[in-house]
Amino acid sequence: METTADGEAASAAAGVSEAQPPNTKRNSKEKGRAGGVSKGKGKAKGKGKGLKHPEAYNRMNFLYQAANLVLERASELDADSLALSRFYINDMQTIAKRLVLRIAPHIKRNICTECNTLLKPGITAKYRTRGVYTTHDFLVHKMHTYVCMYVC
Repeated sequence: METTADGEAASAAAGVSEAQPPNTKRNSKEKGRAGGVSKGKGKAKGKGKGLKHPEAYNRMNFLYQAANLVLERASELDADSLALSRFYINDMQTIAKRLVLRIAPHIKRNICTECNTLLKPGITAKYRTRGVYTTHDFLVHKMHTYVCMYVC
């Protein structure tokens, strides 16, 4: 190797580092198997890159909170606040459908499937409990458990 007046190697002056390994390219078949990665299609839990559309989830969260706030801040339930809350919920569901995202189950349970109203007990929904009966072949109907339900 030739050295310059400063004592550095000519290759280092040109921008090439001697510590870096040569850039070797592998074909696409070798890429997936390097480092002990299995050939299967599925990914292990926790190995993903995160959410697909984090901005969309943030927007959906904001719309859900806005619908909650509109219903809570209304002094009495008027048509304008109810319509605005329905619009926010409808917009949230539209985003989820367009981008094929899942809405959390606890949020879906608080939305009326027919009119997209946010179900808030005492404001837009009535809270009811009813017994669920089970049937057996040889036994009479028996009260098994109670189910809480919101009625719009």
